[in-house]
Amino acid sequence: MENFEDEKYIKLLAESLWSGTATAMVGAGFSLNARPCSPKTKPMASWSGLIRNMKEELGLTDAEKDNYDALNTAELYKATFGRSQLEHFLESHLPDREYEPGTLHKDFVNLPWADIFTTNYDTLLERAMDTLSRPYHHIIAIKDIPGAQRPRLVKLHGSFGAERPLIFTATDYRRYPVKNAPFVNMVQEAIMENSLCLIGFSGDDPNFRQWIGWVHDNLGHYRGNIYLCGVLNLTFGKRKLLESLGVTPIDLYPLVKDEDYDQRHAKGLEKFFSLLREYRPQDPWDWEVEEKSFTELEQSYPGWLIAPHSIREKLRDKVWKEGRKERRERKQSNRPNFYTLLEKIKKGETLPSSDEVSNEKVLHEIHDILWEKDIAIEFFKQKELKIIGNWLGKYVPKYKKSEWLECMLFLIKQSAICNYRKEFNQWESMAGVYQNAP
Repeated sequence: MENFEDEKYIKLLAESLWSGTATAMVGAGFSLNARPCSPKTKPMASWSGLIRNMKEELGLTDAEKDNYDALNTAELYKATFGRSQLEHFLESHLPDREYEPGTLHKDFVNLPWADIFTTNYDTLLERAMDTLSRPYHHIIAIKDIPGAQRPRLVKLHGSFGAERPLIFTATDYRRYPVKNAPFVNMVQEAIMENSLCLIGFSGDDPNFRQWIGWVHDNLGHYRGNIYLCGVLNLTFGKRKLLESLGVTPIDLYPLVKDEDYDQRHAKGLEKFFSLLREYRPQDPWDWEVEEKSFTELEQSYPGWLIAPHSIREKLRDKVWKEGRKERRERKQSNRPNFYTLLEKIKKGETLPSSDEVSNEKVLHEIHDILWEKDIAIEFFKQKELKIIGNWLGKYVPKYKKSEWLECMLFLIKQSAICNYRKEFNQWESMAGVYQNAP
């Protein structure tokens, strides 16, 4: 992903998503990823396509077309032909039942969104959710809101075959905050509590401008992060404009600029969803101890203050099994490793000390031994701790100060728990002197 500057924002969004604090809002562009049921199926219109066709039916001249934006064009269409014809026009140009949810719809709803809001009228998202093990509560009308628990699919502007009127004209948008205040409150609550991911919006369409303008004017800084995700190919000026509205663009164009033009948007979202899955934080319960060195285990440790019992048992089994295997396969070599040093400690033998390189190796292995015992909540006998402490007292490293100090802290912790007062005082004093040394 060379030169993909917005990757850092995908990582931030993924962090919110997998922690259950990311909400999505889906716009008209996402419906273009649906799969037609037949080769003869009429194409699904984009937002700009809807308005263009509407102007053609109204018979507007070229000069008149320039004077009407999207919402006012819809207002004129309603005034000319009536509300019923307007909604028939939408159903005709957005042939919902002639399409099935595409792969991207299914990939999208399988991600753990806290809620999904959509301004779309089609039922593609609902049908993509049919096989989910994590069901969404569908909210189409205000009466559906009470008792609906997260995750929720909220149809903000109505739905084909259900709630009418569909929100489409300038008057609809002007009256929306009053007539649909519960929906506005839901969006406000979600944006204040969660990150918001906008998908299927171009940054120029009326739905985007209306909702983001409302959020900017009413919530200000009291909101989570808002991300506009898509193959946007933004200029410097457009990016700055979005940022001034409190929107962080995630422009996927660099990932798909070499793809065929017609495939760019689908390929971009495919890679976007893949990255969200890739950046999922590791589930602590998936932490594996097999086939890893103790250094690798320490680096990947999930951070439990007290490891679960099953994890502690896995560590103990690893030490026992690999220690037995190492003893069987041991050759004539005095090279120190985790198991040979642990065996010497258990037998009460003095730990090896020679040149600086060997001592650094021994220090590293002692550190791994003490770390494993600490996580597994296993304790050395007093004489075993003294063997380690005596070696650490003789060897003070030049370059591995932190590793040596961590070993001393392990010793101090074990001696405190086991009430070895003399050793505790001795090692606490040694660690203090060394820590304060220049």
